[in-house]
Amino acid sequence: MSQTKEIFNKKIGIILVIALVVNTIFPAIGHLLILHFTVLEWLIMNICSPTMVATSIGLIIYIYRPNKTVAYYLIAVSILLFTFAIGGFFVPIPFSIEMIQAQIAHVFMIITGIYIFYFVYKDQTEIDTKSLILKGILPGLIIVLIIILVVFPLFFSANPNIWSKYNKFP
Repeated sequence: MSQTKEIFNKKIGIILVIALVVNTIFPAIGHLLILHFTVLEWLIMNICSPTMVATSIGLIIYIYRPNKTVAYYLIAVSILLFTFAIGGFFVPIPFSIEMIQAQIAHVFMIITGIYIFYFVYKDQTEIDTKSLILKGILPGLIIVLIIILVVFPLFFSANPNIWSKYNKFP
């Protein structure tokens, strides 16, 4: 890859990291300070935030020290990005002006996932399709399934009235 393209790709990555971090901070303030969620409630109800933090850490490492291990990690995390970003558009939270930020975060998550798949996979030319599936996509899908099929049901059965906390928005 030419040096100009490499610098451009790094700049895009840094901009996406900043967008993800900003879109993690605002929901944290909203959930923890305004809605009075506990940290665990916030992390589960806004699963996008820990996903964005994990992605940001991986992107920062990859931007400055690209290698196959981090590339596989990013591919796995991008599966979470796509799943929770697209799913986030359909969460039945009462609409309010505060929730527009959540939809903006979901858009940035999808853009970041596309960036990861395109630039990271393209950058790592020695990654074959079998390795991509076994070391990147499959672990991401397994994590998504564990969260959706185990973590969410356990959390929501223990906290059946959690959705009512969203009615506290002005």
